[in-house]
Amino acid sequence: MRIATRLALRVSCVTGFLATVPFASGCLSATNASPPSNGGPGSPDATAVLAGDGGGAGANVPLQGAAFGPVIDDMSADQSATGGSWYSYSSRTVPNSEPPIPTTDAGTLNPLEGTSFPPETSTGHVPPLILDGALDGLDGGPLAFREFSGDAIPKWGAGFGLDLISGLPDGGPVAINACPAGMIFDTEPDASGVGIPQPFDASAYTGFAFWGISLESGSLTVEVHLDDSDTTPWGGTFCDACKSSGQCTGSREAGTLDCPCSDNFYEQVTFEPGHWTQFAVRWSDAKFQANHWSDEGPLVFDTKHVYNIHFQDTITSTATPPFDIAVADLQWLTN
Repeated sequence: MRIATRLALRVSCVTGFLATVPFASGCLSATNASPPSNGGPGSPDATAVLAGDGGGAGANVPLQGAAFGPVIDDMSADQSATGGSWYSYSSRTVPNSEPPIPTTDAGTLNPLEGTSFPPETSTGHVPPLILDGALDGLDGGPLAFREFSGDAIPKWGAGFGLDLISGLPDGGPVAINACPAGMIFDTEPDASGVGIPQPFDASAYTGFAFWGISLESGSLTVEVHLDDSDTTPWGGTFCDACKSSGQCTGSREAGTLDCPCSDNFYEQVTFEPGHWTQFAVRWSDAKFQANHWSDEGPLVFDTKHVYNIHFQDTITSTATPPFDIAVADLQWLTN
């Protein structure tokens, strides 16, 4: 079960599995761009001079040769550049409920589900990046980030991320409120700024890049999840909005296939301790594919209808070990 609740902050319609064991990531791409200063776009022709002496254990690693498109979020405001807002989610609440309906108070999470998720702008423990002998961004100062931590979350775990576009609720119906669980999502216009996820057309891009860091003493493996029109419960065309876990039933051949939502597309990456690494997740990556925990069969990622980007902690034991990660500067890729 991988379902998110969200809290939107002044929304407007503008157009990871964590583990304490290392993971050999296949998502890093060979490119030639320096990291952005002050949260701005990277320069595809710049050459980064890497250094690891700015308070971090090892070098801050940029992509090489990437062609960057528009910024998704430079963490300079509560809301993303695409018109969405950030939130945390976990297995501790009723799936898709908003405000979140808790089922247990086990474990700890920061920020909590259903609370605001502003960017972090203090310098603190995030190490600086040295470029050409001078401090650049990615030090927790000029370039802000969002940090997510927790411990002992039961069942499948927790995550954080953003809906790329959030629409203001107008009191109209949403599919999940017609399910047996009843009215679990407040769609009233005065519902504390809660946003309704809307599709974003990312077909002009090959994927996206972001910076990540583990703020634990060891590496943390993160699942980067995205929902499209087939996997979202918010107006999707394939899955059953009333189901959020379990296996598909029925038959595709007989036209009776009934599958849960949120069995979405994902790719694993590894956040290193003590220094930032820039990652690329591209639609063409062999490792970027539907999770298939529901046995939904082969799906093709719908780049015209992308709903969210999540960084998720998925567990296979009884509860998550401690985790503390941060991400910065999300940006579309064009190559």
